[in-house]
Amino acid sequence: MDRNLDGARFPIVRDGTQKYVSFSDMTGEERKQVLRGMTEDEVRQVAIILAECLRMVGDQFDIVGGAYSEKKA
Repeated sequence: MDRNLDGARFPIVRDGTQKYVSFSDMTGEERKQVLRGMTEDEVRQVAIILAECLRMVGDQFDIVGGAYSEKKA
């Protein structure tokens, strides 16, 4: 399912057709292929986009995770 959650879309070939797919909707192998073709600055920009998306989802649903998180009172 393509959800387009992060908005970081890249051209990939699926089933013989080029499509623009959101980074988070790609398979692991597709992500690796896209990352191989990026400069260091482009990889940083994708990391920033993904972090902002993750933060937005966490804020929207009041999600706190990880072993080091503090619980709200």
